[in-house]
Amino acid sequence: MDIRAMLASWAESALARAQTAELATATDFSDEALAILNGFQFTPEQVNDAHILLDVVREEFERNPLIEVAFLAEYATDERLEPIEYAAAALHARAGALADWTAQYDRPGRYNARVIFDAAARCELVEVSRRLVFDSDRFTELIPIADDDGD
Repeated sequence: MDIRAMLASWAESALARAQTAELATATDFSDEALAILNGFQFTPEQVNDAHILLDVVREEFERNPLIEVAFLAEYATDERLEPIEYAAAALHARAGALADWTAQYDRPGRYNARVIFDAAARCELVEVSRRLVFDSDRFTELIPIADDDGD
C-alpha cells in the first residue's frame, strides 16, 4: 500500500487517538516510563517504517507530536504491536533519538542504513537534558563503520 494511501485511511482514527499520546510528549521521564519505552522489541523494518511515516506526516501536517504519535498508533495497530499507544510512543521516541544521533554523528555514506535501523531498534533510550536519546557509546558499538576514509 502507498504510504499516502495509508495516511488517508488512518487519518480519522489517528486524529481521534491524538488525545492519548501524552507519554510521547512528556518532558520528564520516570523510570517506569523509560522502562515502558525500552520494553518494546522492534524490528529494524518497523523503525525504518516509523521514520518514513513521520517524514510523510510532517510534510502533510504541521509538526505536531500528538498527531505524529496518533499516526504511529495506526501503524502499531496494523503491525499488531500492543499496547498500541505505548508502542506508538516508543516508535516516536526511537525515531526522534535516531534523528538526533544522525544529526550529530552521521555523515552521508559513512554507515549502512540497515545497520543504523538495526541499532535504533536495539539500543536503549536514556534521558539527557529532558530529551530521549540513545546512549551514544552503546549505539556506536552497534554500528560498524561501512567505509572509514580516515577523516
